Amino acid sequence: FQFANENMKGHTLGNILMIAMSDILGSEVEAINTLCNMFSVRGQVIPVTLDDVRLVAEYDDGSVVKGEHYIDEPEKDINIIKFGLDGTANAYPQALEAILQADFIILGPGDLYTTILPNLLVDGIKKSIKKSKAKVIYISNLMTKIGQTRHKSLKEIVDIVEKHIGRKLSYVLVNDGRIPKEAYQRYISDGENLIQNNLEEEK
Repeated sequence: FQFANENMKGHTLGNILMIAMSDILGSEVEAINTLCNMFSVRGQVIPVTLDDVRLVAEYDDGSVVKGEHYIDEPEKDINIIKFGLDGTANAYPQALEAILQADFIILGPGDLYTTILPNLLVDGIKKSIKKSKAKVIYISNLMTKIGQTRHKSLKEIVDIVEKHIGRKLSYVLVNDGRIPKEAYQRYISDGENLIQNNLEEEK
């Protein structure tokens, strides 16, 4: 869900709630805890970082875009060739502890460059995942996305994820069931396709 209001354009309802609650309570950690209580969230939600940074993407047409929702909604079919943060982001200590204590680290499903990979750009996260004895599982999206995974096969996407983690994935979960026709057609009409599973070539 996204607001159409010009001042809120591109921001999800979740982002708006977090910003509002952080402003009220004066702390992002308190905002997370309060929202978890409000929505009866099971388990623990831990921020990856509390540092104020923005995502920056450089595309194959030479353009550079800053900000998650701008990267998330490109106006044309372009590919990211360089990706990072506009400053240093240090990992929240509890996030590092959770990674080291985990039995499984699950990445995805979600947008490659605006949901999954940003977490791996935070200082300390990649090192902790490499150090962790946990099995790392990647859950593939069903469909491609413009500016992120369009024209990419599953193997290419997995290669990008593994490059950012610095270790091989233990498992990749891929849907082999049917997709509702109405949802499928909506993606196709937007120019997207099913992500091609060519991992079987690799064992």
